[in-house]
Amino acid sequence: MQLQQLLEDLKFEVSENLKWLENLKFFVVETSKPENTLLIRGLRTITMKYALKPENLTLLRDFDLEYEIDLAVGHCEEFNHNYHQRFRQLLVEEVVASTEQDRPQRARTAFGVEILPDLNFVRAILEQLRAKLEKQVTRSLDSRTS
Repeated sequence: MQLQQLLEDLKFEVSENLKWLENLKFFVVETSKPENTLLIRGLRTITMKYALKPENLTLLRDFDLEYEIDLAVGHCEEFNHNYHQRFRQLLVEEVVASTEQDRPQRARTAFGVEILPDLNFVRAILEQLRAKLEKQVTRSLDSRTS
C-alpha cells in the first residue's frame, strides 16, 4: 500500500512539473502576458527527494527507478537555479524596456532562447521518468491483484 501511494505521488509530481514546463514554453512563445506569479515557483522536487530517503528506497526496490529519480532531482534543481536567475533578469529588462516599443518582446525572446534548450532537456528527463513510474504503478497493481 505504501509503495502504491509513493508511486502515485511521484507520478503526480512529475506530471505537475511537465504541465508547468508546458506553461513556461507557452509563455516564451506567446505574445500575451500571463501572470508572473505562476511562473515564479519552478519545478517541484519534494516527493522525488522523499522517495530517495533510505527508508523509502527499500519500498521501491528498483535501482533503475532510483537512478531516474535522482537524475531528475538533480536536473530539476539545476534548471530551477538557472531559470530563476534568468527570470529575474527578464523582469528587470521588461521594467527597463517598458518605455520603449518592442523592447519587452525582445527581452522575452532572448529569455526564450536561453531557457528553451534547458526546458526541453528537463522535459525529456521527466517524460522518461513518468513512463517508468507508469510501468511501476501497473506492476504494483498487478502484484496486488495476484
